[in-house]
Amino acid sequence: MNISWDLRRSTAARRVFALLLLAATLPVGALALLCSSRLSQIVTQQAQVGIVQQARAYGAATLHRLGSAEHSLRLIAAQFSARGAGSSIFNESEGLGFDALAYIDGTGQRVQLHGLSNAALSPGNAVIERLARNDTMVLIAPVAGAEPKVILVRKTGPPAADAGVLIAEINQSYLWGARDAFADTTDVSVVDESNELLFSTKARADSALPAFNSDQLGLSSGQISWNEGKEERLGGYWKISLRSRFSTSNWTVLASQPRLAAFDALSRFGPIYAWVLLLCVLIAALLATVRLRRKAVARRQETAIPGTEEACGSDARAGLFGRDDAGLEESKNKAMAVRFERQFRAMTALSEIDRAILSHATFDHVVESVLRNAPNVISSDLFAITLLERDAPTQARTFLTFPRQGQKTDIQRTPMDASVTALVASRPDGCWVEGCAKYAFLTPLMKFGATRFLVLPVFWDGKLAAMLVFGLIGKQALSEEECTYARDFADRLGVALTAAAREEELKFQAHYDVTTALPNRRFFKDRLSQEIGRARRESRPISVLFIDLDEFKKINDSIGHAGGDEVLEQASRRLTHCLRADDIVARFGGDEFAVLLPSIAAAADAAKVAEKLISNLSRPYVIDAREHYLSASIGISVYPEDGESAEKLLRNADFAMYRAKAEGRGQYAFYEERMNALALDRAGLELDLRHALSNNELMLYYQPQIDLRSGQIVGAEALVRWKHPKRGFVLPADFIGVAEQCALIEGIGLYVRKAACAQYRAWESSGLVLPRVSVNVSSREINRKDFVEQMEALLRDSGVRPFCLEIEITESLFIDNFEHVLKVLKWLNNRGIRIAIDDFGTGYSSMAYLKRLPFDTLKVDRSFVKDIGNPDGSDAIVAAILSMAQSLRKEVVAEGVETEAQRAFLALAGCEAAQGYLWSRPLSPEDFEKFARNWTLAPRQSASTELRSKQASG
Repeated sequence: MNISWDLRRSTAARRVFALLLLAATLPVGALALLCSSRLSQIVTQQAQVGIVQQARAYGAATLHRLGSAEHSLRLIAAQFSARGAGSSIFNESEGLGFDALAYIDGTGQRVQLHGLSNAALSPGNAVIERLARNDTMVLIAPVAGAEPKVILVRKTGPPAADAGVLIAEINQSYLWGARDAFADTTDVSVVDESNELLFSTKARADSALPAFNSDQLGLSSGQISWNEGKEERLGGYWKISLRSRFSTSNWTVLASQPRLAAFDALSRFGPIYAWVLLLCVLIAALLATVRLRRKAVARRQETAIPGTEEACGSDARAGLFGRDDAGLEESKNKAMAVRFERQFRAMTALSEIDRAILSHATFDHVVESVLRNAPNVISSDLFAITLLERDAPTQARTFLTFPRQGQKTDIQRTPMDASVTALVASRPDGCWVEGCAKYAFLTPLMKFGATRFLVLPVFWDGKLAAMLVFGLIGKQALSEEECTYARDFADRLGVALTAAAREEELKFQAHYDVTTALPNRRFFKDRLSQEIGRARRESRPISVLFIDLDEFKKINDSIGHAGGDEVLEQASRRLTHCLRADDIVARFGGDEFAVLLPSIAAAADAAKVAEKLISNLSRPYVIDAREHYLSASIGISVYPEDGESAEKLLRNADFAMYRAKAEGRGQYAFYEERMNALALDRAGLELDLRHALSNNELMLYYQPQIDLRSGQIVGAEALVRWKHPKRGFVLPADFIGVAEQCALIEGIGLYVRKAACAQYRAWESSGLVLPRVSVNVSSREINRKDFVEQMEALLRDSGVRPFCLEIEITESLFIDNFEHVLKVLKWLNNRGIRIAIDDFGTGYSSMAYLKRLPFDTLKVDRSFVKDIGNPDGSDAIVAAILSMAQSLRKEVVAEGVETEAQRAFLALAGCEAAQGYLWSRPLSPEDFEKFARNWTLAPRQSASTELRSKQASG
């Protein structure tokens, strides 16, 4: 588009052109600079966060491998204690990860067990004296021109003057991992507290580390940066805590990369910014040219009024910036005043309608407000609102207003043709129609002389719900501004319809169940209270039936919650079909329903209804062409014998329903007074349990876990007991369920973990060292947001090393919140805490879960172990579990071993450890310590010998 010569000669036009161009380009340039600066900050921050995560991941892996090496050395030391240093007990599998292994006895004699001897790596007397606590120590041995060696040193038995010392040199590749595991631009180094380099992904001579003191870093992880020559490097560090576990200085993992490496992706955006800026300049120039040219044309048209050019002289030809005509300005001002007045009336009218909608006025009130205010804004002769019936779209109500007759409103019923509603719905911005017999809903307007109509659709939930109609008698159309206001009125009607529907929906949700469309608990209790008042006046009985579908959880587990909802819908239809018109059925939630029988002659009538309901609810439920079977248990309470209030009748019917379940399910039971006694007893047990923790009535017993290969004690499971002042000892089976229901299980679980860790430390201080102690954790505890913080505080306060603590969880944990549980278990595993899956095979076993879970042990449930040797297939199940665990390289612990035959079967099948009455019942801490100290070597050796002989003969 060419710029006219008038614009080029005009200084003002060129100035305006330049200002428009500058106004368009300056913000773009400023935005580019701000974005570049902000992106630089974000990229730097994200890069350092990623570097810290790499350092943390590498440090955790290194700590885990160091712990594994220490665990192997502990096992070798335990074998020395059991069999003596003269036995040839070392094999390559036990020394995996060691380049060399040597033994120094109490006299200083050195025996090389594995690898090449290096006397320079032997610990001094000061180091051996520090090993008096039976701990493992990490030593760093410098090597000239190479990375130092990492040495593990450990006593082979209890503190004694003649105790030997094991020295193990850890394989560098095993401990530090592959050097090429990181990107080329990322360097990883490990240093001790004196900034001595222990490992680096670069060559030792090329490793340039920043001069820092790891103690000055403060936090366990963080971000740092430094200059290496002319290159700035971004770094992150993570401290490996070794002092408490290995009696050595802490290590620090330092990861870094050049700062420029983080900006590779950002550098590609520079050319893009330049092209965007150029494009904005071109677009601004084009728009400015078009705008100025249109302005010039408009000015020429204004000065083209007859006589204007002669009156104004040369000024009329001034082009873009000539002098305006006085008469033209006056007419413009008048038109603007009229327009402002109309806008004010429109804003006032629309504000009144908005207030009516926000005040939750009825839809009819909003309709009346629209019809009253529309004539003040739109110059139409007639106004009407046609509202389609929701249940019968072929019928409508028409609200008609006559502005010339004092705003009189008339309401008429009119038929609606489907083709007409389809036409209107297809024109969301409205359509003009001529009056004819086809548009029957316009007949009331045509009677008053209207011949042309503007019809605007009003939608609700995506469907045509109403029409706003403007009828014209004299003129043929409305102005563009009036059509815009008409659309605003139609939009207000749509909002009012939506608000009215929402109010109805909220009322429905407050009193009805969404899944089954039955009344809910609130509605049922209100009606029950009303019927009780009526029954009291008429001295007649009424009955309440409380219904529960037996084992409904299996339906959700087998076909999912969508299938379960379909079963509930079928059950609700059967209940409604079986009852009379004045009976009321409601859904209380889950698989619980309630029925009110307001017109019965005697309690026997309620029994007949219950039998009929049980029969119908027991018929098969067909879901996706498959039949599913359920039964129902019903509890019955009768007014006034079983209660004179809605709460008592419902509660007693609930008690009766549980009695029906206890007596075999699929039947009904009437309420009896003794059921109330059982409920009171449970309430008393709950109250006593709330005081049990504060009164120190809970205590822990411990059951030993035995290694089936060596016969050694490899752990102890902590089991809680309740010493009730009146009931005596209460077993967990009698109160754990109550604790879970009344939210006390979290406090009990925390007590168990603290007490077990404190007892383990006490045994360790007295010289009794166990590989681990196991505690159970419930699903309610592990789903707590602060569970990880609790475990961190527990390890810190108790001083128990993480690998000495084992957490036992059940499979049911993974059903509801698997991703959260997986995140918690990964944290526990990275921290070094052992994880065992308890009662395996009795819950919701899933190979998909097992493949993703970071666990160490599978515990075979006692229900399988007790039937070993019986022809019911338990042998095959146990063998399958053991085979699967071996494939996954997981340890297996069997529970409930009571006979020698069970022990022999498990040992031959490859089970590593077991617990049960064959060895010991759960013992108090004092009795367990006596048992562990008196556990002699003879039975362990005989068990191992017998196992080897059976394997050889098999």
